[in-house]
Amino acid sequence: MRDWSKIDRVTVFKGFDENGNRYLTEFLKDYHSIYGGSPNAGCGKCLNSYYDKMITKKNTTMSKYRLKKKYDGISLGFGSNVIVSNRNMTDEKAKQLIATHPRGKELFDKLPEDSVSLEDKTRKELDALAVEKGLEPKDYSNKAEVIKAIESVE
Repeated sequence: MRDWSKIDRVTVFKGFDENGNRYLTEFLKDYHSIYGGSPNAGCGKCLNSYYDKMITKKNTTMSKYRLKKKYDGISLGFGSNVIVSNRNMTDEKAKQLIATHPRGKELFDKLPEDSVSLEDKTRKELDALAVEKGLEPKDYSNKAEVIKAIESVE
């Protein structure tokens, strides 16, 4: 999911990305994945409301919980029409999945209580983590730079 707070609303509504795709299309898909419903692309007042909601929601939707790839897109519960993915994960949804799903914590690659301070890891451990995140450790000259790069990916 793109960080919409870094793009002004006029660009989101009328602009195009580097591949020539309209930002609005991607924005409305992201909005739908978080809030559901059918966003009205033809209503200027609605679009402004969606934008404001997405900007303020940005900080509350980011969760330290990460689903395993095979569970990304799981139903919130039996018979629920709410689909949970890493794109729309909230702490509340994660806690509900843990409490109600038979696999519970096994659904997740990352849980907040599992997080160990990156500063406490050795450079070798950080390099291995960087590779997992798709980074090239040799591009970073010191431990602090590797930590900053890893945190920017997460």
